[in-house]
Amino acid sequence: MQSYMELFRTKLTFRRTLLAVALQASGQMTGVSAIQYYSVTIYGQIGISPADTPKYQIVTNIIALLGEVTCIILIDRLGRRWPLIGGNLANAVTFIVATALLARFPPTSSSTSAHWVLIVTTGLYNYSFSATVGSLSWIIPAEMFDTHTRAKGVSLATMTAFAFNTMIGQITPIALE
Repeated sequence: MQSYMELFRTKLTFRRTLLAVALQASGQMTGVSAIQYYSVTIYGQIGISPADTPKYQIVTNIIALLGEVTCIILIDRLGRRWPLIGGNLANAVTFIVATALLARFPPTSSSTSAHWVLIVTTGLYNYSFSATVGSLSWIIPAEMFDTHTRAKGVSLATMTAFAFNTMIGQITPIALE
């Protein structure tokens, strides 16, 4: 392949490129980076001491690792499309629960049980994301391009992921304020 323009010359290759880029961008827009980078701040806002937050972060990261192992075990049996759709739906449910909890019991409330449910919901989100969207957003682009366009197509998708990741990392502190 001579240049990146090859990714846009045919309808099929353009469609693959668009899907790969959209998949990586949407995976980042789930907020996973905000949760992973700023969990100490988020947990602190609901009253958990900074000394205790690393424990919860470690637990949710182990849960995420279990999700990735689940993906490895089941991906060839379940395919790619339905786990991706189901994972996005599960992620949406965890966000709805977390949003409802934060609306009903804001960080300044004294409801520690609501805050614990929020921590559990974060763990469920990490599992769901890692078992589906997080893993599949890297697997699918590597599989969808032909050998002639794979390197450039995957590199463009990867650049998109890191561009959106950087954006999320920059705007999250502003959003948390």
